[in-house]
Amino acid sequence: MRTPDPFKLVVFDLDGTLYEETHHFDRYAEEIAARLPDGSREAFWRDYRDAERGRHTLRLGRAYDAQADLILAHRRGRVTGAWTWDGRALPADEVARRYPEPLRFDRETLMNIGDPWWLPIAVAVHYGLGPEPLAEAFLATRAFMQSEAFVMRPIPGLRDWIDRFRARGGKTALMTNSPEPDSRTILRKLGLEDAFDALIFWAEKPAKTEGHLLRLLAEFGVRPEEAVSVGDNWPNDIAPARRLGLYTVFVDPYGLGEADDADCIVPSLREALRRAEASGRR
Repeated sequence: MRTPDPFKLVVFDLDGTLYEETHHFDRYAEEIAARLPDGSREAFWRDYRDAERGRHTLRLGRAYDAQADLILAHRRGRVTGAWTWDGRALPADEVARRYPEPLRFDRETLMNIGDPWWLPIAVAVHYGLGPEPLAEAFLATRAFMQSEAFVMRPIPGLRDWIDRFRARGGKTALMTNSPEPDSRTILRKLGLEDAFDALIFWAEKPAKTEGHLLRLLAEFGVRPEEAVSVGDNWPNDIAPARRLGLYTVFVDPYGLGEADDADCIVPSLREALRRAEASGRR
């Protein structure tokens, strides 16, 4: 990863950033579908597959307002369009009336569909599934990810880069919304279990991202301009870090970002490392 001097702290997200596997997303959808009433499952699968393929108004890069059952297009949280579930566009004046301020995303009522974890959640919530069965489905999926059946491949060169950075006195931190036990198992699979100077699980991003970052900066005696935030979810990992003045690396495998969304935008961490090697920056 390219980190121009004098950066002293790098904060990594986990899911979607430190590994490239994606087959757990279908497992998550299966776990969710199993908890829906029989009468909703066919519609769930139809809408979920359409959303995956870009054939539904719900898609990556948009948001879902669960209370209003509306799908929202937005740019940095400001709503630019809204649709009903069946694709009817709301008039511009109604959109402006409903959403006069930037969106404040949470994990239940106003969801940013920034990665594939959120597609089946939004579809399931539309069909009436509540927080408890969704949490059960998530934990069941994470249990699968801990098992030997879920094979994970370390990103080539990542551990070497981290070791070189730390050997020069740099600090590394992990900040993830995922639970501790399965996150530690994933880190072990990736050969990264001892690669971080600080670990934050159940981080409750984006609501608590800034607070966690401020504590890390204080703990390691680092100024914001000397730190980097690396992640694949713009509202969770990038926007809060930019507000504090950190350098940001947006891992954007689905091409959701625009040129000025982060200091560096890459399709994968693998590509970030390749660019670092090519430029001679280690």
